[in-house]
Amino acid sequence: MSSVNNLPQHIAIIMDGNRRWARKKGLAIIKGHRRVAEELIEELADHCIKKGIGYLTLWAFSTQNWNRNLVEVRLMMDLFREMLDKNTKQLHQKGIKIKTIGDLSRFDQDIRQKIKRGVEKTKQNQNLTLTFALNYGG
Repeated sequence: MSSVNNLPQHIAIIMDGNRRWARKKGLAIIKGHRRVAEELIEELADHCIKKGIGYLTLWAFSTQNWNRNLVEVRLMMDLFREMLDKNTKQLHQKGIKIKTIGDLSRFDQDIRQKIKRGVEKTKQNQNLTLTFALNYGG
């Protein structure tokens, strides 16, 4: 914890409940995932920067997620592709460094390349280190 403002320097969040939220709202499951990807990640990052929190880790895709319905997994992979294209530029403009932890080998080659490009593009940024736990278990 920072002695200056009693705020943590690292926040880690398990991104759980997207499907339950969507079901409760009567929406398709992917809508829950999309809401987080399009709105909440950037809001969390902005809040961390504003408060001087240097590290944010988001457990975005666990090893167990591969066992979900194949259609849901495919839709999540499509969402990853879309958000990597869209969000990398926005995160870079805000000075956010992108990192990942986990085994990326199960992801399609194009997703791994998009991740690699995002990590490379943002590696010098210092406003916030945003780590995505992908295919991560434990």
